[in-house]
Amino acid sequence: MAVPMRDGTILRANIFRPAQGGPFPVLVMRTPYGKPPKVDERLVKAGYIVVTQDARGRYASDGQYESFVREVTTDPDATGIVSAVIGMGRNLGMQVVAEGVESREQLACLQQLACPEGQGFYLGEPLSPTEFARLYRGPRPQ
Repeated sequence: MAVPMRDGTILRANIFRPAQGGPFPVLVMRTPYGKPPKVDERLVKAGYIVVTQDARGRYASDGQYESFVREVTTDPDATGIVSAVIGMGRNLGMQVVAEGVESREQLACLQQLACPEGQGFYLGEPLSPTEFARLYRGPRPQ
């Protein structure tokens, strides 16, 4: 489904609804990794409409990609949304990982929001399998 944003950018979305009719709260998940063909059924069974969208500039969506975490230190709305997502994930027993942590300020804000894990260039650049093995398991036997 095409979803127009206020600035005219079109984001592509999949929508998952509970089987029964009625008004339901909506959860929106934007992902830079491609929309999942399915969602965790616990969310739908708990009475949520789940909308998964490609992030701006990714896959079928228009625009330029920027990590949502980037706004967490400057936008009170973004901070509130990130806090709610962390709490929802925790309450559903899911692993919560903040993606795109690129500064000390973002990491500090996420820590204040009790985000248990993060990834991004501030925490470490991507490693090849060889580099990962060398750093985290010691030298490989020859």
